[in-house]
Amino acid sequence: MNKIYDNNMKFLPILKFIEQYKIYILIIALIFVAFLAYFFTSKQIMMASNEKAASIYKNWSTEIQKENSDQADFYFNDLVSNHKNTGYTQIALLINGTFHANENNFEKALENFEDLITITNKRNGDKVLNKIARINSSRIYLSKNLHNKALKKLDIYADTSDAYIHELIGDILVQKNDTELAKKSYEKSLSLYSDEGSLSIVTIKLNNIN
Repeated sequence: MNKIYDNNMKFLPILKFIEQYKIYILIIALIFVAFLAYFFTSKQIMMASNEKAASIYKNWSTEIQKENSDQADFYFNDLVSNHKNTGYTQIALLINGTFHANENNFEKALENFEDLITITNKRNGDKVLNKIARINSSRIYLSKNLHNKALKKLDIYADTSDAYIHELIGDILVQKNDTELAKKSYEKSLSLYSDEGSLSIVTIKLNNIN
């Protein structure tokens, strides 16, 4: 009998705590259940979206290999409009943007690259695709003599150890006639490159300033 009484006494503080804060405990429990429901629902939706995007991407890939296909744009727009957060859409944007850039359709190319930057700019976004899209956008802005826009796309890489980024920034600054900053960018690039070909090219660019 004493054992039962002792056990009950052990749980008494816990029972009092639950009784005192039962509303808050219930709210926390409901929030936790809602979070779990949201997590699993989102996961299921994303999986379904990926499966659908894979099918659309396959159809788009087939259509872009045909000449004068009317369906290619339909599939591409479907990807961008309805499945923009999937990897299939992001790859499609990169491919499409590169195609338009090679065709000198820079406005369309910029539209694709800007969309890709926006989609991948999130915390869990694909950093590699984001970087490629920024570099490509910057090069297009450079070709249009929009130097500030070109530089802005590369702002986040100011402290990067990517030699090509610093070389590209140097190219932009040269066209902008900001020779002192251009020299610093080229010098930074030289300190990071390891292959002889790239070192020679940047050295020539630096000597041309001097």
